[in-house]
Amino acid sequence: MRKVLSLVLVSAATLATACPEKQVKSFSPAHDQEALAASAQLFWHSLRWSDFEGAAAVIEEANPRLDFLTAWSAKPPAQVSDFQIVHIELTEPAPDAERLEGMVVVKVEGISTGSYTLTTEMLRQTWYRSEDNWYLDTDSLPFED
Repeated sequence: MRKVLSLVLVSAATLATACPEKQVKSFSPAHDQEALAASAQLFWHSLRWSDFEGAAAVIEEANPRLDFLTAWSAKPPAQVSDFQIVHIELTEPAPDAERLEGMVVVKVEGISTGSYTLTTEMLRQTWYRSEDNWYLDTDSLPFED
């Protein structure tokens, strides 16, 4: 009876460690906010200096990253001349959330490629943390219709 009980307990422990539930890794809010700010800064700084590969580094999925890189390398929809990150906010994750999300508001000044006019826009972007890195949600790419 003891052998059977021991075998059941060992099997249960093995299954529990082999199939852990995906949950948001716990960091301090200050750490997450700083990391999100750094990722957003990297993205906009890269766009500002036409480093499209650097900007694409914050797009996690391969196909959207390639689409972004191809489109911006061929004919960028705008030339970013200046930017300022105005606000960063972390959203409260649900207890069963697989990722932490945040919102970045950025003021962007740029020259439209089509009309060659200088415009200033306030953009709201959704970002998410996957493992240890922050990535731009592909629905939040700038200057896309």
